Amino acid sequence: NSYGMRDEEVPRRIPPGVLNEALQALCKHFDRVVAIGGKADSATADQFLAGIDNGLNLCGKTPLRETLALLQRCAAFLGADAGPVHFAVLAGVPRIVSVLGPGLQAKWVHPALIRAVAAEIPCRPCNYGRFGQTPPCPYGARCISLLAARQLIDAVLAP
Repeated sequence: NSYGMRDEEVPRRIPPGVLNEALQALCKHFDRVVAIGGKADSATADQFLAGIDNGLNLCGKTPLRETLALLQRCAAFLGADAGPVHFAVLAGVPRIVSVLGPGLQAKWVHPALIRAVAAEIPCRPCNYGRFGQTPPCPYGARCISLLAARQLIDAVLAP
């Protein structure tokens, strides 16, 4: 599966179409749009970088030390609620946006360091109290599928 996630983490994926639409708008504000992740993420990264002239897919191509050095040069970071968000914090990226999906904002998002984006629906967060586990969703992962590209764009560009 894409994003290098286990099957039970699939609800944390940002839909590629939504992410591509957001990146199409955001690429005009940044010199380069870079995808990071493991080798398993590369095909999905190609999907959401499609049509972005200043896009660069480095999934599976940089070891951790190089990834951290790359993040230290970033003006912004946008990603799913997963490990790379915490690498961005460690690297000191000045503008970090995390798409939460089923994640528990109070537990995983430091408000001074990370901007959270989530679809506010009654069943969210569904993984409260379960470290690293997201239960199967009976609602079709609406916490992610209801996100709009505009939410991601506004979160990244907000002052």
